[in-house]
Amino acid sequence: MDAFRRHFAGFTDSFVLIGGAACDEWFTRFGGRFRATGDIDMVLVLEASPARFFPHFWKFIKAGGYEVGQRADGERTFYRFLKPAAPDHPKVIELFSAARLDADPFPGSKIIPIHSGEDASSLSAILMDPDYYGFIMSQREMCNGLPLIKPAGLLALKARAWLDLAHRRASGDATVKVDDVSKHRSDVFRLAAILPVGERLVLPVSISADLHGFLEAFPAASPEWTAITQSLRNSGIRMTPAELLDILRNCFAPDGVGH
Repeated sequence: MDAFRRHFAGFTDSFVLIGGAACDEWFTRFGGRFRATGDIDMVLVLEASPARFFPHFWKFIKAGGYEVGQRADGERTFYRFLKPAAPDHPKVIELFSAARLDADPFPGSKIIPIHSGEDASSLSAILMDPDYYGFIMSQREMCNGLPLIKPAGLLALKARAWLDLAHRRASGDATVKVDDVSKHRSDVFRLAAILPVGERLVLPVSISADLHGFLEAFPAASPEWTAITQSLRNSGIRMTPAELLDILRNCFAPDGVGH
C-alpha cells in the first residue's frame, strides 16, 4: 500500500477506498488484524478534478506494469487492472463510480464509460447503486494518509455484498464461491468490533433494509456462529454473538430515513 499511498497523496479528493484494503487500514489504525488482502477497490469521485486525476492514475498503472482485465469472451475490462510487474503495487485495482449525466452504461451491463483526457478515454467503472454511492460520499474520512469509507460504511457494503452473493448462490449460480460468501459474512461482524462506542447512524431506507435483512439471517442461535466466531478469533476478536448483534442494532437506526 505504501507505493499507492505515495503516488496518490495529492489526489485524495478524487477517490475513496472501500473493500478489504480499507478494512485493513482501519484495523491497522486500531491495532487489530484483518485478513490478508492485496486488492484495491476505488470509488471514483468524478466531481473532483478528473482532468488532473486520470492521467495520474494511468501513470500508476503503467509504472506498475499492470495488465488490463479480460472477460471470458476476450473483451478487455478497463475497470480492472491486475498482475502488476512491480512487487510493491496492489495485486488488483478495480474502479467503481456513480452514473453520470454525460455517459450511459454499456448496453446490458453495469459498466459505465469514463471519458477524460486522451489516455482515460478507455477507462470504465463498475456502476454503483445511487443510494450506496451517496452513503459512501457521506462516510469519507482520512486514515493513514488515504481517503477511506468509515468502518460503519464498510460494514453496510459488506452486508450488501453478502446478500447479493448468498442470493446468487441460492439461485444456482455456480460462479459464486462459498469462501466469498463466508468472507463477507464474517467481515461484517469483524467490523462491528471496531465501531466507535455509542455511534448511531440513520441510513437511507434501501440500505437500512439491506442491513436488517442481513441481521435477520444471523440470529444468536444460528449454527453459522461457530464459524464466524472462529474467524473473528483469528483477528484477535473475542466477542459473543449477542454482543456483536447488540452493537449492530444500536448503531444502525432500524427505521432509517434517507435524504
